[in-house]
Amino acid sequence: MQNQSCPSFKPILTYFEKNYIGKLKSNSITARKEPRFPIEHWNLYERVKRDLPRTTNNMENWHGKVTMDEKKHLTVNKTVELCRKEQGQMEANYVKLNKGELLRVQSKKQKEKDENITRLVRNYKIDNIDEFLTGISMNMGEQKIN
Repeated sequence: MQNQSCPSFKPILTYFEKNYIGKLKSNSITARKEPRFPIEHWNLYERVKRDLPRTTNNMENWHGKVTMDEKKHLTVNKTVELCRKEQGQMEANYVKLNKGELLRVQSKKQKEKDENITRLVRNYKIDNIDEFLTGISMNMGEQKIN
């Protein structure tokens, strides 16, 4: 990959190779040294394996419920009322979850992307890290396989 990039990008690639992928062993074009931060320690690796959300979109959505006006003029009474509304919403969500309902329906495209990423993580082997990273990057972006 480094041979295909512009020279100014090489330090970034070297950094990721050393810390996250593992440098190639001397006299080898495929075998790599153990990286400084093995994939098992990457931020999302265990989350994906345990079917936990990869993003904080739910928290960002919750923060977005408090409008800018409320944030600027937040009083004790408004704070208590916001907490009451949130408690009511949480209790309603709890009932839905206990009934087996989904709180939010994912788009077909997002669901497929999540399934692909989960499959890649579960089938990961150190010997095929290049293919793994290519697969992850293709699912994270909008690239299409030719």
